[in-house]
Amino acid sequence: MPSTKLQLLHAALLVFLSSFYGDIYAQQIDETYNNKIKEYTTDKRFLPASVLNLPDDPKVPSPRKVFGDIIGAPGIMHHTNEMYAYYQQLAQTSPFLKVMQVGTTEEGRAINLIVIGSEQTMQRLDHYKKQMELLADPRKARDQDVAKIIADSKPIFYLNGGLHSPGRAATALRLRTNAAGAPCRRTQKYMPRGLRA
Repeated sequence: MPSTKLQLLHAALLVFLSSFYGDIYAQQIDETYNNKIKEYTTDKRFLPASVLNLPDDPKVPSPRKVFGDIIGAPGIMHHTNEMYAYYQQLAQTSPFLKVMQVGTTEEGRAINLIVIGSEQTMQRLDHYKKQMELLADPRKARDQDVAKIIADSKPIFYLNGGLHSPGRAATALRLRTNAAGAPCRRTQKYMPRGLRA
């Protein structure tokens, strides 16, 4: 059974990931998905635009088309391996998303990291990893080099954890949204101008 930490990770990633690409409102919206979300949601306060308005990009698989229903539908719980397989489908259809195994659980299951970024950022992942390694270890970078390293780096947000079993719904939606090239304006407004996508 999937852990609640992994489920929250999925949810947090989807909410966060929409901050990078395109314009969600310029794309075709999956109205069937919207209607299902509204049907299954008990209070309208839980229906912000970040939950609704999933782009319907024919090149990027939606959770509804892959799983037969929306993520988070009552009575349906997807296992980690199913979610990872979905993320692999997103990575195969979108240049904005990459799945990397970063470890293995005690039971021998994969621990995956989902990386989301612009095409240019994705091409420079190794460079940004090296930059973060320099900043993480004070023995590797001199004080006078830190500003230069930061200027040549990208902010990295790591989301992990879990509280609610259907929490992965938001993650699957956001990953799908980002794979289709849609932004999250709410996240963008809090980022410094030079860091906005």
